[in-house]
Amino acid sequence: MNKSDKLRVGILGCGQVGKIHARHYHELGERVTRILCKSKKNAELVAEFLKKNYDFQAIPTSNLDDFFSEDLDIVSICSPPSFHLDHIKACLNRNIPIFCEKPLFWNENMTQKQVFKELSEIENHPNRLLIVNTCNTVFLDSIFKDTSSIKNLKEFSFEFYTNGDFKGIDIAKDLLPHGFSLLIHMLGDYSISDYSYQCSNQKFKCMFQYGKCLVKFDLRENPLGPKHLKIGLNGKNFTRHQIGKGSNYSVSLINENTKKKVMVEDPFKVYIRNFIELYKSKKMNNNDGFYTAALNMKKMSACLDLT
Repeated sequence: MNKSDKLRVGILGCGQVGKIHARHYHELGERVTRILCKSKKNAELVAEFLKKNYDFQAIPTSNLDDFFSEDLDIVSICSPPSFHLDHIKACLNRNIPIFCEKPLFWNENMTQKQVFKELSEIENHPNRLLIVNTCNTVFLDSIFKDTSSIKNLKEFSFEFYTNGDFKGIDIAKDLLPHGFSLLIHMLGDYSISDYSYQCSNQKFKCMFQYGKCLVKFDLRENPLGPKHLKIGLNGKNFTRHQIGKGSNYSVSLINENTKKKVMVEDPFKVYIRNFIELYKSKKMNNNDGFYTAALNMKKMSACLDLT
């Protein structure tokens, strides 16, 4: 394949998030050629949407074998987390690089031992080419240009409210990966201690020590509620400000202490572009995102107390 050729992209689970993936692939000059949805009817409706909006000739299916019946260069996994593991293995066994929505995988019936076993199998798979979408780390890269070093970070807070429809502990399963991705991006791997949490219908809050840093997460989901993201670093707070939608979307961070605005490129688009560039560089097996994703899973399973 020449570098100028468009990649053949497949999307497993082409709902709301999958459509965002499709838009970014279009904006980045690639083409979606296969989509899989829960039902053939839904897949056909999505295919019509992609044809109308992006001129993609995407073949729709609800059957996994049909999805892989023609060659694909890369795949986005946007299916529910309980399907991720099967979809990851299907891609790995076909030597197809993966851009996976968070978490890497999740099944509430799994024990922590089983989680570690599956992570080990993915780690040692000869075709492992894997990136997980924890794109909020892009905000940190912008913040660090505006603050002093994080070497002495003693307090970190993360408020994240979405229009998701998860409830109770399922909010943690959906949003904890975002919080841990920020911690890992800043500080690396530290043990969790003094962990406590509160959980209600639309809210999950927890507090713990991460090494020497006191961490507070406030995670909420309400389909009719506000969307909100705030990052706190040693008392310096940064709030996300979003305007527009789709190709007109723009995002910035407001430093609440100085009122200074820090413009940020769409984190979602940044991650997909990095994935494409890494694939085209042919160096992905040396630089994939597995270890960060696995560490995120381990921290998440520890907090959710899998036994």
